[in-house]
Amino acid sequence: MQENCFDTVIMSDLHLGSEVSQAGAALAFLQSVRFKRLILLGDIFADLNFRRLTKEHWKFLGHIRKLSNPRHEIEVIWVEGNHDHGLTEVMSHLVGIPVYQEYEWHYAGKRHLAIHDQHLVGLSRADEAAWAAGSWAAIPATTLTGSAVELTEHLAAFAEQGITEVMYQPTGPDIARELEAFITAARAVPVA
Repeated sequence: MQENCFDTVIMSDLHLGSEVSQAGAALAFLQSVRFKRLILLGDIFADLNFRRLTKEHWKFLGHIRKLSNPRHEIEVIWVEGNHDHGLTEVMSHLVGIPVYQEYEWHYAGKRHLAIHDQHLVGLSRADEAAWAAGSWAAIPATTLTGSAVELTEHLAAFAEQGITEVMYQPTGPDIARELEAFITAARAVPVA
């Protein structure tokens, strides 16, 4: 039996219906830990095509339905993602859990907010409020962002420090353009 009990487990971007979905691993994880709250934080489905759901995907959904039974005393919440749009009302009835645009809860005296809206493609209402309050000032110090020349300079500095790998997550409405810009900047780094 599991020893630890977590207050909240958050899962996102399962993309059920997609061949790259990790529904089996997600199910195995949920069965291996104890928790009081499960937040499905958006993009649970890849799209509206239910015919693409595999047996593994249906097993995961069945487990969520089971967890949502009040006798388990687990709060299960679904926060809608951009891929879930149009599915949430139907699936919330099928799986038996409430669906929110954003979800707020308190734990250990702190407020927490779960939101998937515009994930990596735009600003949500919460993002816009943070931006207006000045969070934009932290971007240069906390991200690899800037012009192509600035990005190349950052990557060159990493290389000088012996860093050989960088994980990059493109964002915004034109992911292909962002990837091309990053590749161009990375190729401009002098090779020692």
